[in-house]
Amino acid sequence: MDDRLLELLEQWEEATSNGKQPNLATLAGGDAQLAAQLQLHAAALKKIAWLDCAKSPAHELRLPSVQSLSSSLLTPEDLTLETLQANLAAAEIVPPAKLIELLKSRRIKTAHQLAGLLLEKDLITRFQLRSIAHGKTRGLKLGRYVILDKIGEGGMGQVFKARHSKMGRIVALKVLPRAAMSKSQGIERFNQEMKVAAKLRHENIVTAFDADDAEGLHFFVMEYVEGRDLSSVVRKDGPLSVAKAVDCLMQAAQGLEYAHEVGLVHRDIKPANLLLDNHGIVKILDMGIARIQTGANQAGLTQNGAVMGTVDFMAPEQAIDAKTVTVAADLYSLGCTFYYLLTGRPPFAGETLMVKLLGHREQPPPPLTVRSDVPPELEAIYQKCMAMLPGDRYPSATELIADLEKLRSHLSETPPPRALSKLETASDTSPTSFLETQPYLPAANSSLQLSIDPRRKKNKRPLSGRGASFYGGAIVVALLFCGALYYGAGLVLKFSTPPGTLVVEIEPDALAADVGNQELTLIHETTKKRTPIQLVGTEQIAQLLPGKYKFGFKTSEGLKTDVNELTILSGAESRIRVSWESNEKPRVAYALDFDGVDDYVELPFGYQGDTPLTIEIVMPMPVDPLPGGTYLGTTEVSGVGLDIVKQGDNGKLRAVVAVRSKQLNQYLKIETDELPPPGTTTNITAVFNSQEYRLYIDGKLRSQRSLAESDRLLNALNFVLGASVSNDLNSPLRFDYPYKGKIQQLRVSKTERYTADFTPQYQFNRDDQTFALYRFQEGEGTLLKDSSGNNLHGVIYGNPPWVPLPQDSTSISRPSSPSPNTTDGDWIDLLAMIQLPENAIQGNWRRRGKSLLSGVNGFDRIYVPYAVKGNYKLALEFTRVGGEDMLSVRLPTTRGCFDFLVGGYGNKLAGIQKIDLIALNQIPLPSDAVNNHFKLANGKRYRLEIGVKIAANGEIEIDGVLDGRHLAGWQGNDNRLSGHPVNSLPEVRMLGLITFSSKYEIHKLEIQLPDGAEGRQLSNADWGHHFYPVADEPIPGLAKRCKIWNGRFYLFGEGPMPLPFAQEVAQLHQARLVTISSPEEEAFLVANMPNKAFWTAAWRHADDFDWRDDRNRPLKYVGNWLPGQPDLSKNREIFAVVSAPGAFPDDPAFAGWSQSAASPTTIYPVYEWGEEPGETSANIDRKAPE
Repeated sequence: MDDRLLELLEQWEEATSNGKQPNLATLAGGDAQLAAQLQLHAAALKKIAWLDCAKSPAHELRLPSVQSLSSSLLTPEDLTLETLQANLAAAEIVPPAKLIELLKSRRIKTAHQLAGLLLEKDLITRFQLRSIAHGKTRGLKLGRYVILDKIGEGGMGQVFKARHSKMGRIVALKVLPRAAMSKSQGIERFNQEMKVAAKLRHENIVTAFDADDAEGLHFFVMEYVEGRDLSSVVRKDGPLSVAKAVDCLMQAAQGLEYAHEVGLVHRDIKPANLLLDNHGIVKILDMGIARIQTGANQAGLTQNGAVMGTVDFMAPEQAIDAKTVTVAADLYSLGCTFYYLLTGRPPFAGETLMVKLLGHREQPPPPLTVRSDVPPELEAIYQKCMAMLPGDRYPSATELIADLEKLRSHLSETPPPRALSKLETASDTSPTSFLETQPYLPAANSSLQLSIDPRRKKNKRPLSGRGASFYGGAIVVALLFCGALYYGAGLVLKFSTPPGTLVVEIEPDALAADVGNQELTLIHETTKKRTPIQLVGTEQIAQLLPGKYKFGFKTSEGLKTDVNELTILSGAESRIRVSWESNEKPRVAYALDFDGVDDYVELPFGYQGDTPLTIEIVMPMPVDPLPGGTYLGTTEVSGVGLDIVKQGDNGKLRAVVAVRSKQLNQYLKIETDELPPPGTTTNITAVFNSQEYRLYIDGKLRSQRSLAESDRLLNALNFVLGASVSNDLNSPLRFDYPYKGKIQQLRVSKTERYTADFTPQYQFNRDDQTFALYRFQEGEGTLLKDSSGNNLHGVIYGNPPWVPLPQDSTSISRPSSPSPNTTDGDWIDLLAMIQLPENAIQGNWRRRGKSLLSGVNGFDRIYVPYAVKGNYKLALEFTRVGGEDMLSVRLPTTRGCFDFLVGGYGNKLAGIQKIDLIALNQIPLPSDAVNNHFKLANGKRYRLEIGVKIAANGEIEIDGVLDGRHLAGWQGNDNRLSGHPVNSLPEVRMLGLITFSSKYEIHKLEIQLPDGAEGRQLSNADWGHHFYPVADEPIPGLAKRCKIWNGRFYLFGEGPMPLPFAQEVAQLHQARLVTISSPEEEAFLVANMPNKAFWTAAWRHADDFDWRDDRNRPLKYVGNWLPGQPDLSKNREIFAVVSAPGAFPDDPAFAGWSQSAASPTTIYPVYEWGEEPGETSANIDRKAPE
């Protein structure tokens, strides 16, 4: 039995075991001969199906084991025990000693018995057994890797599941076929794949680990991902919900966004190349065939005219020449993939490759209206992805992601209609190789009707310009080359009446308090069909069939709409508003008052560490507590406990969170005595993730501890509120360590809700993160009701009284106690001030909603148009989306600046970049300025807060805190700090952001100013104000060294220096670097700087020649540029330099303007004082010299 037939039988067997009856013709992909073989073997298997029944008589009939039955399908009928033993020895998969021990322990007489036992003991896999039994023992071990199974096969090789022989790590191996080894181009392509894959580090792209060769085979090692490709998901489970399909599309687009930015085009995006892992993460497979878009005139590995990809998902231009395609081809393929995810079929059907090519070439994309739950906005996004001409598609994945993001919260998560889910989905198992197509399967009971329309040729969309010659000529040549010419007949898509759109609007406050997760049901007057709409956002969009509708709820239930009935019109939009008008009396807030003896509440859930956990409790600090009391816990010898403990020596209270350690067999505690006075209503929050747990009091982090999830001794017991679970089995009591005091609110979330200090709540509302919510509003009874909608009600034991709370106790709003890093004042939003492209100095910065995205090429810089003077604290919330290097924040001091970075030097260091001109990676350790233990994780959102305190004598104190934890800091004189020259900005004391070879998303950027500090937003027209003062003349000591021209003072530097140092000196003396306003001024300067090059104040953005001065005003004068200058090819060279004759020794007469990076040390400064021509004291602030 061949591998393909066996795999299909396994799929059939799995489906039938789940109660399904798969279509054998569909499984066979239209292959009649293969379908007949499947029918024969399936009939045989049905005869022994009773073996799997609940009461198997196997022990009475002495039937063979399941392993033996499986092994008989994998081994030849004539296989002898001696042959199998010999083959096992040759394969070296099973240790000889283990094999001997196995043979001795059982009376094994046949090869099938031994094979079944090997499978039963997990000493061998089915794939290994099949190969060894047929004598194929070579190739099961490749170097350090043991082959476990075959995953797939592509045009450039086979993919296997394997295990590292020493480390035990499970990986995927891609192996180049032996036939290609004799071809240098095949090996070259393989080497290219390895280099390409090694460049990629992104959550949505499969990671490459290693590359090697063994047994005459070349292979590289990739991440093995547990999951299924999207083609398999749709084939087995049917089309996806709209929300799930959009989520998959967005994740794939994010992976492509990263790949495109580093110059890669995939060229074969399709459902089979998108892997969905068990955690819902989509990962792009086979990035290896991507072409590097270097732009260099190098001989490409994909020859002109070569076609690579899968026809069902391939852009029209790719069918002509895969070498020349751009990122637009990948976005087209994403559109095709999206259609497949929603319908189960490729967008263009056909029995042959040519018919499918003509579909992409001639036909408009089929609309998604076959799915009534697809909103018009999503239809427009899909159509734009699949535009026939590349220029009509999205210019990049970034714009596609932004449009999808706007719709995410409004999409349906319900499964597709039953009729659609039964569509026979076309197989997508063709390998990534040269031109491929999926088998054509006619639709079964499909509502999508196709017919030939002879008028299509006359009404064909006209092509013009480059598009006409490209498509109209080249594709015809391609079709003729393939030996087939088809008429341009098109496909007409016939649909029923288009649906209408209903928009349901909900007040945000009502959604949070009462409406959220309620269900609004609409009933069609004619068909009586009920359509439920889950109210999970402030605006829901649904597609409904035209007609009159009524609402299926009672008005007494509290849910209200602004109309009693509505009419949906075809293709039109209708709106309704939903609110909540409770008929109940105003609710009184209560607390349960636990007596510390026998009062407790048993909750119907516990904590086993399978997810993060956030526990939030609101209660007054106890007035007369017991020496030890657990207000929430699971047990006393395992699990977790939250305690309030009274210290014996002074009676002071301590809040404790305890988790049992397996290794130490004891509780490891985090605790704090920084608690409000007794009787004060307090928010106590405990957060658990897989590595640590943290304790917050009124929103402030007070204690934390690392304890890996693997070392936590947890249990399956339920939480008890007001006590902990008793461990004494002989005790009649079900609790222990009772708590004495009141509890008034409890919210539990199975997520890490907080990672840094937060604004505490004292009355909790339900949101999408809530798992259980107890508001203590009953006032009587023995049931503590859960308001989350999950019905996790608690049972009250003992007799704790319900105590009414003061009216204001549930709406407390008081400032939390300050932490050492806190400064006064409100947070000022800096992110909203940044304008693009005006503030971008270098790199591809852009917006995604309110967030800011950096590029990935080298040092990307942007300045923040805000000046600050005095103490401040800057906060930054960010996510590293791709890459493995730094984000740096440029921060001002009294006279200069410094850089605070995270993820620097290949994600190895965080801290202050330069102290005493020593770079971060060279600062002697240990030093608080350097953190060499923390590494950023891609995809995780962080909050970085940097507090800067500057004394009058120049002493500075820096404190960097990441997610509430001290990261790095420094104290000393600010003249010891300096910014890295590579990160230079137009003004040395500017705020700025710098990234290096990594993509970051900036979610928040804000600053807080204490009393006495000053801040001001900078105009994009003129920065001039008292934060950047320029005096009319230098102090007397410097004036003696200056030369005066046209009423202005000039000081000519005597030594060369990098630009930031020159800027800092200018700042120190209230001067500016020279701004040249005329040819006469240039001649004066050049005459005084013979044989030298000198800095000017002029700068520009990296992608234009709009030169600006040191106040961001357009430069009035630019002299003659040197040959080849200015040049955009080196976008770090954004500062203007003037070279006098003799500055270049090889050519003394060579002189003029050029551009430079900020770091060369061979360029001299020239400083000036006084007003520029055209300036007045009205448009620039001045300050008299001291």
